[in-house]
Amino acid sequence: MPENLPNYYERLGVPPSASQTDIERAFRRLAKQTHPDRNPDDPQANVRFRRVRQAHEVLSDPERRATYDARRRRLQTAPPGPLTATSIRETGCVTYYLPRVGVGLLAVLAFLILEAFGVWRTDDPEAVLWGIVGASVATGALAVVIFRLFPDRSEDYAVRLGPDEVRVWYENRPVARIPWSDVSDVHCARHEAVVDLRLSPDAGTPVHPVPPVIPRVVSAAQGTRVRLDLTGTDVRAPALRQFLAARHDR
Repeated sequence: MPENLPNYYERLGVPPSASQTDIERAFRRLAKQTHPDRNPDDPQANVRFRRVRQAHEVLSDPERRATYDARRRRLQTAPPGPLTATSIRETGCVTYYLPRVGVGLLAVLAFLILEAFGVWRTDDPEAVLWGIVGASVATGALAVVIFRLFPDRSEDYAVRLGPDEVRVWYENRPVARIPWSDVSDVHCARHEAVVDLRLSPDAGTPVHPVPPVIPRVVSAAQGTRVRLDLTGTDVRAPALRQFLAARHDR
């Protein structure tokens, strides 16, 4: 349940519509199974028995059960608060700055090599020109290769999961808006802050890939699948699952 409200019905293994007879029958059965006297070698038996007894104390009292049920209904109908995820990945020194510094040093080295061969001391202006052109082309080609291998990955993005829609910003620009009314199915990874959204075929707002936050968008006749990757943000997987569970319980 949201806000850490214990699910007493789940503890006793009965549905919310269970009668008092069903609750008493379930409590007696679980009390026998979890009582510490029957589980002397289990250090957690006392905890499980206490949880079962606590659920029984609330659900066996009509007044306390009515209050508990009213609170459950309020939490299930209340919209979940917004969840904001902000990128926390920073450009690393090794993967970004050093390759670029290396390109500059190689350019200097190329001109020093040409100096060692006396290219700059010749009286032939054409040789000097071709030396400059050759060194520039070589270092430029090397720079292109290095920049492709080590691209700029500042990854400045933010995601806001609100009660009505999902909004995504990249480099301070809005790049995606997904109303929850367009979402027909949601799947959240168990150990990663990754969400797969299936949009209904008649969804009115198109979504395009925006790596790394929206790495994949697959269109099909059954609807569009959108992957939302928040692993590089300050939001962890448990908080994401809690938000989605609270929204699902509405």
